Amino acid sequence: IHIHSHENESTQISDISLSGQKLDDNLTGNIATTLSNQPNIGVNSFGTITSKPVLRGYSGDRFLLTKDGNKMGDLSQSSIDHVITLDMSGINEIEIVRGPKSLVYGSNTIGGAINTSMSGNPNVRVNKVFTKFLIGGSSFNKGVYGNMGLYIPIKNNQVNISLSNRNTENQTSPMEELDNTDSKRSEYKIGFTKYSKSSYINFIVETLNMEYGIPPSLEGHISGVDIELMKNTFQINYHQDISFYNFTQFDINYNFIDYEHREFEKGLDYFSVALSKDTHNLKFESKSSHSIIGSEFNYKQFSPSGFYWTPKTDELDFSIYGFHEKEFEKFDFLSSFRMGYLLIQPDQNNLYFSNLNSEEIKNRNFKYFSSSIGL
Repeated sequence: IHIHSHENESTQISDISLSGQKLDDNLTGNIATTLSNQPNIGVNSFGTITSKPVLRGYSGDRFLLTKDGNKMGDLSQSSIDHVITLDMSGINEIEIVRGPKSLVYGSNTIGGAINTSMSGNPNVRVNKVFTKFLIGGSSFNKGVYGNMGLYIPIKNNQVNISLSNRNTENQTSPMEELDNTDSKRSEYKIGFTKYSKSSYINFIVETLNMEYGIPPSLEGHISGVDIELMKNTFQINYHQDISFYNFTQFDINYNFIDYEHREFEKGLDYFSVALSKDTHNLKFESKSSHSIIGSEFNYKQFSPSGFYWTPKTDELDFSIYGFHEKEFEKFDFLSSFRMGYLLIQPDQNNLYFSNLNSEEIKNRNFKYFSSSIGL
């Protein structure tokens, strides 16, 4: 039972949505190859585990990949060998947003945004116990995966439980086997939702553990690299149906992500690099059938150790954004904006980096404004 359905069919010609049978027909082990048959989508690959989509020729932070509208909180956009922490077996819809509406997701979305919707979203309520099982495999890397979802209604409450696991061996090609491309992944999620007549409040706890390999490179790591990854997530989602001017719904979302990974030279039992990032994200958003207005507060704490020449850094980003769609004659006019303030505060104590000038390690702040129109 979909108890909240305020979405309207988009009139933006560049939008693409994959769900249901269309998603099942294209679903593979990562989001890049799942989308590879769609127009203007490319793939950056350093082995199938670390494959990343390229949107209209843009990669890195020139487009955004989000999970239920929230940033991933990992380091996948900073390097080709950092994995996207997204379990494809738990996805029920992928939406590619391009044009003005992409500014709803971030300020630098020149290429667009890819938003994924996960199974167990609190928008979906059941009236009896519901179970979902997904089992599959892939021959090119002897991969096996499974996902189990359990939805339990208790009066005006609902408990959602999700368990998933994926194991792969080295991937093969017509030429040879690609060394050190195996992986192990396990993810567990539990959510609790309390429903009322015109609102709900939802809590989600999620943990991800993963080990994967990076193939050898003559220019760098001759024997390859092994990476151990941990990610814990805690979310609070509040939704309220409203009637204020033309707005019909109001949402408050808080998302905390504790991410850490360690990199080991193949065969060694001590790490050479460890990177961690804590992300706090708070979002307020009101929607109508043709408009969105909201504000977002994002605080990140980045902490490296080992052979990584960047100081500990805190980052604070506050933004206000809006989107509006208006029909006139035979045209649809789309407009959006996003404005904000970004503060970056590196740790200026005990700096002994051979490649950095300590005088340039200082607080920096930026004011930014992005806008877009479409017809």
